[in-house]
Amino acid sequence: MEVSEFVPPNSYIIRLGTQKSLFDLKNFPFAKDISFYSSKDTGIHIVKKLDKVIPAGQAEKEMLCFDILLHRSVDLQTVEQWLNQKGAAIAGAAGNKIRIYLLEDSPVMQEISENIYVQSFDEYVPPKLHNDLARQIMGLDNLIPISSLGLNYNGDGQIVGVADTGIDDTHPDFQNQIHLIPTAWGRPGDYSDEEGHGTHVAGSIVGNGAASNGQIKGTAPGAKVFFQSIMDGNEELKLPFQLQTLFQEAYNNGARIHNNSWGSSTSSRYTVNSVEVDEFVWKNKDMLLVFSAGNDGNAVNPVNVPAGFPDFLSIGSPASAKNVLTVGASRSTRKSGGYAEFSYGVVWPQFFPNPPLNSENVSGNSNALACFSSRGPCDDFRIKPDVVAPGTDIASPKSSKASLSKFWGTYPGNKYYAIMGGTSMSAPIVAGCAAVVREYFQKKHNHSASAALVKAAIINGSKKLTGIDAVVKFGDLPNFNQGYGMVEMTNTIPSPNHDFYLFFYDNYQNTNEHFKITGQRIRLQIHLPANTWLRICLTYTDFPGRALQNNLNLMLDYNLTNQKWTGNEKLPSLLRMPDTVNNVETIVIDNALAGQYTLQVSATNIVKGIQDFAIVVTTGNLHTTINKI
Repeated sequence: MEVSEFVPPNSYIIRLGTQKSLFDLKNFPFAKDISFYSSKDTGIHIVKKLDKVIPAGQAEKEMLCFDILLHRSVDLQTVEQWLNQKGAAIAGAAGNKIRIYLLEDSPVMQEISENIYVQSFDEYVPPKLHNDLARQIMGLDNLIPISSLGLNYNGDGQIVGVADTGIDDTHPDFQNQIHLIPTAWGRPGDYSDEEGHGTHVAGSIVGNGAASNGQIKGTAPGAKVFFQSIMDGNEELKLPFQLQTLFQEAYNNGARIHNNSWGSSTSSRYTVNSVEVDEFVWKNKDMLLVFSAGNDGNAVNPVNVPAGFPDFLSIGSPASAKNVLTVGASRSTRKSGGYAEFSYGVVWPQFFPNPPLNSENVSGNSNALACFSSRGPCDDFRIKPDVVAPGTDIASPKSSKASLSKFWGTYPGNKYYAIMGGTSMSAPIVAGCAAVVREYFQKKHNHSASAALVKAAIINGSKKLTGIDAVVKFGDLPNFNQGYGMVEMTNTIPSPNHDFYLFFYDNYQNTNEHFKITGQRIRLQIHLPANTWLRICLTYTDFPGRALQNNLNLMLDYNLTNQKWTGNEKLPSLLRMPDTVNNVETIVIDNALAGQYTLQVSATNIVKGIQDFAIVVTTGNLHTTINKI
C-alpha cells in the first residue's frame, strides 16, 4: 500500500497494489470506513456559473480552461490518450498535470471527475496583477550599521527574483541594481515595461533612491534583482505551463528570494498552481517565494463578517500555497497624492458602499488594512495572509514607457516616480525585507538560511494592527484579516536602536536532525534571567498537497508552575487544541516571568518523507540562554 495524501481531519488517500491489499486494509482495526476514490472526491471546481441563460437562437457556448491533477505522474500518457479519444483539446501536459479546453456544458467534465487516475479537476483562472513611507512604517530606517561588525543590513549580497510585466533598466534607481540581463517570457527579446507595474515592484525592492537623493528607495537597496518579464504583447500575463520552470530559472541564476505580485481570483482555493508552488519550495528549501494575497476584498453583502466589512475567503492562488509567504496590504501613512485624500466609498463605491469603512480614507491610518486586501482563510482553514505590509499610495520608480493612466497618481515634483497601490505593492516591500533578513543570517551567523527560517523570522517580528477592519470578528492573532500582523523590522532582527536576544534553529541541511516518524521531538531549555517579553515562531516547508501532510506542533512549559502554551493557541476556533492546520505556529508572551522554560517541537503526524523545520526565539533580555536538551 502507498499513502498518497492525508485528507483532514482523519482520512488518507491510499493506493492499493493488489486485491489482497484491500482485504488487509479492511481488517485493520483503526480503519473505520473504506471507499474507492470517486467523483465526489475529485469534484469539479468551476469559478464561472454554468447555469446562465443562452438566448434563443444563439448557439455560442463559452470555452473553459481546466487543470487536471493526477494521482501519479506515471499515468500521464494513459490519461492523455483517453482525453484525445474524448475530443478534449489538450493545451499542455507534464508531470502529473494536464491543461485542457472544454465547452461549458461538455459531458466530458463528469467523465473526467470519475476517472480513477484523476485527483482534482479545477477551472484554470488566468492570473492577473495585484495592482518611501513604507520604509518608515516598517522600521527599516532604524537598521543602521551594527557598530561591532560595521555591517549595513540593506540586502547586500542577495539576489531577488521578480516575475512581472517588465522593467525600465534605464531608470537611475536601477543603475548597478540588475543582476544579469532580464529574461522575457511574454515577448521574446523584449522586457520593456509599458505597463509600469514591474518597474514599480522592482523599485520597491532594490531601488537605490538615486533620482530622489535617497528619499524614495526600496526595502533592500543593497540587493540586486533578477528580472523575468511575463507580460505578452496583448497585456496579459504569460506564465510557463509548469510554474516550477519560472522559479527554477531564477534559482539557477542565484535568486533565493522571489517576488510574485500576481495571482488568480479563486476564492481561497488550494489550486493546481498552489500545489506546483509548494512542490518547488519542498524541493528547493532555501528559496522563499513571496506572493501577493490579492485585491479581492469586497464588503458587498458579506456572509461571515458584520455589514460594511470585507468578507473572508478571498485569497488568490498560488497565494493559498502553504510554503510561500503570502502578503496582504495595510494602509500607508500618506496624506496627499494618489488616492490618499479620497475615501474607499468614493474610489470604489461598487465594493465598499456601506459604513463604517466607506467613509475612511484609502491611506493615512497605518494601523488599518487596505479594504481591497484579500482575506483568508484558505479553503482548509489555514491562516492567510501570513503578514501584511503597506500597500496603498506607495511611491516607487516609474517606467519611462508607461503612461500616467497606469498609476494612482504622480509623485509631486519628481517625474521619475509614481504612486500605485494594491497587494502588488505590499508583497515586494516584504520581499526586500526577506533579503535583509537573509543577509543578517549570512553575515551575523554565517548561516545560509532556509525559506522556512526567513519566513519564521519575519512572522516572529510582526506586530498586531488594531484598526477595526484588522480585528473584525477575531481580535487576537493570528486571524483571517491580517494573519500574524504587520511586518516590523525593528522586532525582526536586532539593531542598535532596538537590541534584543535572537536564537534560531534551522536544520534543513542536517538530515540527521529531521523528523522521520510520528512521535519524535526536540526540546530546548530557555533561561530568562529577568521578566521580559518572549516570542517564538516555528515554520516548516510541508510536503505538497491540500492541507497539512506532516503536522508539527509547538509547546512551551514554564518549569516553576507547569503553565503551558501551545502554538497558535488563539487561532480562530471553537476548540482549544494543538494546531493541526498550519505549518506556522507562534507563541507570544508579553510579560514572561524569569526562570526556566522548556520548548518542545513534536512530530504529531509524519505522512510523507522526512520533515525539517526552523525555529526563531527572541526575548528582550540579552543575557538569555537557550540550550538543546
